[in-house]
Amino acid sequence: MRDLDAEIEERFYPGSKRRIPNDRTPPKAVAEDAWDSHPVRLKVQGEVVEFFTIGMLAQALGRRPATLREWEAKGIIPKARYRTAASSKDKQKRLYTRAQVEVMVKLAQEEGLMAFSRAGGLRRGEIPARFTERLLEAWRGL
Repeated sequence: MRDLDAEIEERFYPGSKRRIPNDRTPPKAVAEDAWDSHPVRLKVQGEVVEFFTIGMLAQALGRRPATLREWEAKGIIPKARYRTAASSKDKQKRLYTRAQVEVMVKLAQEEGLMAFSRAGGLRRGEIPARFTERLLEAWRGL
């Protein structure tokens, strides 16, 4: 009788040390590199709230933080409501709640703005106006 575990050959992605999962590899509960794997927890009005930085938001959208800063400067996305305390504005970090991130990701998916879903045929830098309108409306309710 052959040992089934011995038959499973470890395979790796080309040029990488990262293993290719097989059918018998148990799924991870939470990936360490997921956008929400390391939230910043702060007290707001006596209640602990999870916050996420612009880098985490960018990861959730498949974008770069610089792109989101540009979108904020152009008014495509609203300014972050929360910022870390710092001695100067240059050192403050933008913070977003889980609800804000999840709404933005959902709307970006619906509008074809996710960096890894370019099937919508958007040209570089082209953002539908309805995305901004829908996002502003959704964030008002949060």
